[in-house]
Amino acid sequence: MSLINDALKRAAKAQPPATPAESQPTLPLQPAEPTSPARQGLGVALPIGLALVALLALFLCWRMAHLVVAAKSETPAPASTADSTNQASQAVAAAPASAKVPNVGAGSNGPGETATNDPTADVPPAKPLPPRLQGITYNPRNPSALIGGKTVFVGEHVGPYRVTAISRDSATVVGNGETNLLLLDR
Repeated sequence: MSLINDALKRAAKAQPPATPAESQPTLPLQPAEPTSPARQGLGVALPIGLALVALLALFLCWRMAHLVVAAKSETPAPASTADSTNQASQAVAAAPASAKVPNVGAGSNGPGETATNDPTADVPPAKPLPPRLQGITYNPRNPSALIGGKTVFVGEHVGPYRVTAISRDSATVVGNGETNLLLLDR
């Protein structure tokens, strides 16, 4: 440490004595030159504009793809021969009940009575089955259930059914004039 101090002392003695500040010449003050603002021109605006046009084009392509997919899902698939037979039978079943054929033969109907040609006239339309309960995530404050492939909370709808309650192992849905208790399969 003393070697460093000795070297500093020798360096201080070797320097010439400092001259007072008054003896040094001073430069006269000059007014500041005004600077012109930097012009960016098309250097920044052009890439930003091109990026916005590209984003708009991507958005339009994305939107058109969704419209095409939606249109394809709404159009029915071409019917095969088995489907056309099934559609014909559905058309007969959907015929109005007022289309009656006179009963020519002697049967249970009396003379002058008409019989319907529709074999399903006396069968009421089938009610849709309630959706299937597939899972429950139970939280006392906000329980949720997986019903028919859709995660729902109390008050939400699954098809024509509204979820009214969710417990640890069941969910209650109301719809089509009836209340259904869906139990969790184990």
